[in-house]
Amino acid sequence: MAKDNRTGSCRRCSSQTSSSLFAPPSLPPEFWQARELRDAFAERHIGHVIRAYRHHPHHGPRPLSQDLVAGWMSQTQAQLSRLENGPGLRDLDRLVDWALLLGMPAEMLWFALPSTGQPQARPRADDIALPFMHALRHADRQLGGAHLYATVASHLAQYPYAPSLSDASPQTSSASAPIACLAEMAGWMALESGAKMTAYRHLSQASAIAAASGDTQLAAQVCASLSHFARQHGDARDAVTHAKAGLAHLWSGPPHGPLEARLHAVRACGLAASGRPVEAVAAITAAEIAFQRKCVSDSQWLSPFDEASLASETAWCFLRVGDLAEVGRQVDRALAGREPGRVRSRAFAELTLATALLGQRRPEEACALIREVLAYTTSLGSAVLVDQLRHVALLLRSYSERCGEIPEVIERLDQAVVDRDWIGATGALHEPPAAHRPL
Repeated sequence: MAKDNRTGSCRRCSSQTSSSLFAPPSLPPEFWQARELRDAFAERHIGHVIRAYRHHPHHGPRPLSQDLVAGWMSQTQAQLSRLENGPGLRDLDRLVDWALLLGMPAEMLWFALPSTGQPQARPRADDIALPFMHALRHADRQLGGAHLYATVASHLAQYPYAPSLSDASPQTSSASAPIACLAEMAGWMALESGAKMTAYRHLSQASAIAAASGDTQLAAQVCASLSHFARQHGDARDAVTHAKAGLAHLWSGPPHGPLEARLHAVRACGLAASGRPVEAVAAITAAEIAFQRKCVSDSQWLSPFDEASLASETAWCFLRVGDLAEVGRQVDRALAGREPGRVRSRAFAELTLATALLGQRRPEEACALIREVLAYTTSLGSAVLVDQLRHVALLLRSYSERCGEIPEVIERLDQAVVDRDWIGATGALHEPPAAHRPL
């Protein structure tokens, strides 16, 4: 392992572990022979079995979290905690469901499993549980989408409401809203995997399905994602267009202050990238005002957009406008509102600040930030982060003769980019053949 790897596992192990985050992993038969598991089965207590399952050394140096396993089971963390620590469960349907989910051997159970001779019904869109979606978002923020895309796309492909990438007529039903939400996630994760065209198709299809679902807030959110995608890929005009479309969706339904703020913020970034600084700053002001508005109702499928998220978008906007001092203030605001586990958000904010510091001719401070980012992102799977590292390395080269420490930092950046070349390759490998592609 690299000296600055703080994860406790190598990149290969981290990737293998994360691939099973959203479905229980396949386990060898000897897994179930651990003494703690055999004792729990003998007690006939499903909660004790699940606790022993989570703490099995097969999973690595740390037990599986209650949040993660609860997401598999369509439960909350609090519900799983009560299950593990309370009286034994007697509901046969749930006992059977969870035994099948985790792959428990039938011969160790104190209840009978149903015959597997009949084909299983395909899951419905309304079976997608919110705890599962929350677990997805939580792991994505820490690990990056490159580790997770294949799993999410495979899960998405199970749902009969999900049309193919070439299907222009998605199902018009509110039941399709969770499919739109999963497709939007798949788009972000494909982008993080380096599969840009697949990302765009996921997001475009998510937009069509969300609009057809009647969930105006979700439709507006997907437009914000499309705006962000367009801006990242140099199409500032489309970034503004998608943001405006999102505002039109939002204003046709229940108001939502933070979502409106997000749409104004991505519109501001598109305007800044278009060379329209006055309009960009006005849009940021509109975002700050909208953020303070109360929400009449929330779509359950919205991803959070908090003050730290707004500050991050604002920092990027002011970087393009050229107000570098304001970039520093906004990055400080973003980092103050982020818990330590938000690895990707923290890295993007600090690299934005490093870019601003280089623009202010403060390369020593920029180098200190870059070293920090490299240290805590060794296992973050993000092609977007790799692109930012390349950009910062390019900016640093103009200072290499003025600051003695810069050549060493550039060398570390170049090596980090080489070490993370697996992300683009993974993204390509995850892109299935055209006839079998999910959303």
